[in-house]
Amino acid sequence: MRHQYKTEVFWKRIAQTFLDLFVDIYANGFVKVEKPIKSNEPDKILFIILAQLGDALVMSYVFPFILERFPNSKIDVLCGEWTKPILQNNPYINKLIFFNHIRMNRSKESILGKLKNHYKTSQCALKYIRLQKYDLSIEGGVTHPNGNIMSYRGGVKRRIGFGSGGFGSLLTDEVAFPTQTNFHILEAVLEELRLIGINKELSDILPYFNPSQEYNNEDFSLLGLPNVNLPYVILHPESGNKKRMMSKMFWLEVVKRIIKQSNYNIIICGVRKESSKLTEFIISNIPGSENRVIDAVNKLTLNEFFILSSKSSVAFTVESLAAHFCSINSNTIAFFNNGYGRYFFPIPQKNVTVVHNHIPSATLVSTPNCKSYYVQDFEHEKTYSIIDKFLLK
Repeated sequence: MRHQYKTEVFWKRIAQTFLDLFVDIYANGFVKVEKPIKSNEPDKILFIILAQLGDALVMSYVFPFILERFPNSKIDVLCGEWTKPILQNNPYINKLIFFNHIRMNRSKESILGKLKNHYKTSQCALKYIRLQKYDLSIEGGVTHPNGNIMSYRGGVKRRIGFGSGGFGSLLTDEVAFPTQTNFHILEAVLEELRLIGINKELSDILPYFNPSQEYNNEDFSLLGLPNVNLPYVILHPESGNKKRMMSKMFWLEVVKRIIKQSNYNIIICGVRKESSKLTEFIISNIPGSENRVIDAVNKLTLNEFFILSSKSSVAFTVESLAAHFCSINSNTIAFFNNGYGRYFFPIPQKNVTVVHNHIPSATLVSTPNCKSYYVQDFEHEKTYSIIDKFLLK
């Protein structure tokens, strides 16, 4: 098939197309494509997630479908070490195999250190994959980097994935992702699963997360926040991409409206110094707010944040892991600034409102339990009126 490319960056598309010319020539001569017997149940499945925390959480939502279809199979996951807090307690996973791809490594290591880490973890992962002799691999992403080289070099018998991040001709089954510009990432993954007899829709997905059992959901003093009183809202202003974060003035206006229209306490979460400074900025600019605004920045693990969200009345987030976490437990309003639009909207259990500025997603059909609103300017009365309506609910 003709390869698709997800990137909207012109030079990246040209580079991937040029590289795939040589990969295609190699594949035509050397890659043996076996036609597996579809009725066979795979003994070992390798699921590949070379991405960040939010992607890892969202991809895990399809694991129950796989084991429902193949109850005797085992799922191993090839992923970056940074996803361990998200995946380590997942009851559907047999083993995590770590590969720290340099493109996805956000650590403070030098470029040389990341390159060495990339090589070392890739070699360890390949050695393990070859020993396991996987029957099937499933790629969890449609952009670069993908695991097509790893599954091919690891000797996986049937390799299902996308060529949109390159190296598609190394797959046994190259899947076409949805042609519309505003598809959801899980709609693409569900297209892969159809090849192995799993016919599910986005509306069938039930999001979940399994935190560590060491915490008591009722005792907030164990979270280092003894002054938390119900009701409260969570405000998580951070994203892995700083271009997706909102300004201090935006959050100041949001907190003013929360305080004016409700009796909620406000817990500000995150891990960056900027979030602590935001707390100080809000308190210094809203008289009396020091009794209602709580600084929880750098005080919570991911497990603890998830537990905190389970008791939250409302959560305010940007496009990040927090948006996906909170939408499992709490009514959530998420601001998707300079993001991918519907491609990564939350799949919630609660009611979620997404406010975004992604033009291709302006007229989309919302995902289950998720309403979306397109705005050109977040710091505008239209956005604040959406927040007011959300609070009044």
